[in-house]
Amino acid sequence: MKNYRLLLVGLGASISLMAVGCQSETVEPNTEPPVSSKHSAECLVYTDLNSALKTPKEVCELNVRGQGITGALPSQIGALENLKVLNISDNNMTGLPAELGQLTQLEVLDASNNQLSGLPMELGNLNNLREFNLKGNPFSEQDLAEIVKKIPQAMVVTK
Repeated sequence: MKNYRLLLVGLGASISLMAVGCQSETVEPNTEPPVSSKHSAECLVYTDLNSALKTPKEVCELNVRGQGITGALPSQIGALENLKVLNISDNNMTGLPAELGQLTQLEVLDASNNQLSGLPMELGNLNNLREFNLKGNPFSEQDLAEIVKKIPQAMVVTK
């Protein structure tokens, strides 16, 4: 089992995390995360979308759950090439960009409890996706059926 160093970066109060087999580090609000090499075991976890988009290669997890985000997820999300976990649940998002299909490392996508009606076919490119949560969205069943054909390994939650 690998040991990962988790670094949480967010807004507001400082955040720290302790997990079994992990080291923790606290980052004070409004400070920049340290630069990590591509081959490092360091895992940068962001809780602010704009901060994550400023350092796309460093982000392996983005959790913006319940932050009141409206409209569509920005297309720049496709630049987060090392992203493994994306949690955009409990917002009021209405669209997902086709660029999500560029996130070939993505393993978990939680888009539950938004207002997503259409799904980009490019989600079918997510060959490493193992969990896809769409619960609480008025998405197109037809769109989802086409996407799921391309990612049969993914557990899809819709209810």
